[in-house]
Amino acid sequence: MNLLMNDESGYIKVVDFPRGSQARKVASSVNFDPELFEGAIIVAVNGTRYTDEDGEEIFGALKNPSRPTTIRFKFADHKDVIDMKDFISKSKGEESDHDLSNCDTHHKNSQNDSAVEAIEFMKVEIEDSGPLGIVFSKSLDNFALIVQDIKTGSDNLSFNLGQKKIALSKGLLLSHVNDQMIIGHGAGMKKAFSVLESACLERPLSLTFIDPYHNLIRLKQSECFSEKGGPEEFVLEVQKLHGAHAIISIRGFRNVDGMAETGGAVIGDKLLFINGEPVGAACNARKLNSPNFEQVMCFLKNPKSYPLALTFGRESQGTSRWAYDSSFDLDQAFTFCVTIDSFDELGCTLEVGSDAEDFIVKEFHGINGPFQRQILSDMKYHKCVGLAIESINGEVIPSYATCDIVMNAMKRQWAVDKNIELLLCNIKKKNLIEQLVNS
Repeated sequence: MNLLMNDESGYIKVVDFPRGSQARKVASSVNFDPELFEGAIIVAVNGTRYTDEDGEEIFGALKNPSRPTTIRFKFADHKDVIDMKDFISKSKGEESDHDLSNCDTHHKNSQNDSAVEAIEFMKVEIEDSGPLGIVFSKSLDNFALIVQDIKTGSDNLSFNLGQKKIALSKGLLLSHVNDQMIIGHGAGMKKAFSVLESACLERPLSLTFIDPYHNLIRLKQSECFSEKGGPEEFVLEVQKLHGAHAIISIRGFRNVDGMAETGGAVIGDKLLFINGEPVGAACNARKLNSPNFEQVMCFLKNPKSYPLALTFGRESQGTSRWAYDSSFDLDQAFTFCVTIDSFDELGCTLEVGSDAEDFIVKEFHGINGPFQRQILSDMKYHKCVGLAIESINGEVIPSYATCDIVMNAMKRQWAVDKNIELLLCNIKKKNLIEQLVNS
């Protein structure tokens, strides 16, 4: 546990349960969110109660190496947690972010950051005769025609974006044909079909496209979801629009435990084998020459090395893992193996131990979960942080919905149907396009 020892209340407070700690593992094993303990005060250790004047006694009891140890906490309210984090941030000379205090992710943009400030038009000039090579369909809200498919051999369909030449891609909205606007609800769709049908044989033909404001994301359980993660990766927030209407949007993503931590590794464990080949302490135990730390890390960071099976180990129970002893009994050690498909999945930092040939786990960090990876992959260049969730598996989100209602709905669908279909909307971009139509 990371503890705050000098709080003005006199009590010892929990800052957090860091990844890889026993406290975090115990809390997670009984389905307690480790973040619930942030700001909590310790009121008893092994049945002995303490007051705000017993800080040294509490700390001494926590340092006692005998196990098991029972600790009683008193949870803090939201204001106390904010005050504690403000105090810690000021002590470090940092700025705190209350809204994202529990968001273990680098995706912290808001709707205002992720939405474009202006509509970007992408014009394709077609001069060659023959079929266009583009299959169009109606957009999800019947507002425009979208590129459903691009036929093989249509490589000449591209547009200039700044200094780059970008190939036409699926999902783009068709906004203009020969500079004539063809988007809009109702009669606008009939106009779009009519104009496109009459102009498609003309050459040269000018087609202008814009990015869509809707994105349909389909998430399905498979072998890749055997790891931790799911709807709980989302950090949601309520955004107030004009009037009383509110939307639920994606504020960010919570990272999940890496494969090393999920597999049972703790701080101080040794890396022993890579795909069955001994390294570090395993080589030392077998009197073999080991590759050095830099060589091991270079191999682990090389994408061509994967997939990899990494075997970690620790001294057998009853042996002090912190005492310096150059000998390591490989036959008696507790070992376990984790399989990873990339270095990013490992979720821990390695360092050289007290023995130069020991490669040990220094600390843990969260990784992108399966939801986050799939969504970012599906949306490619489009930012999803800040987008509103309009529907879940076709069910429209009501205006009175809260973050908890939406999260629980996603968890139910995930547990029952094994899949989730999310319709995400960039509200700001949608409003800009509608203003363009109405101007």
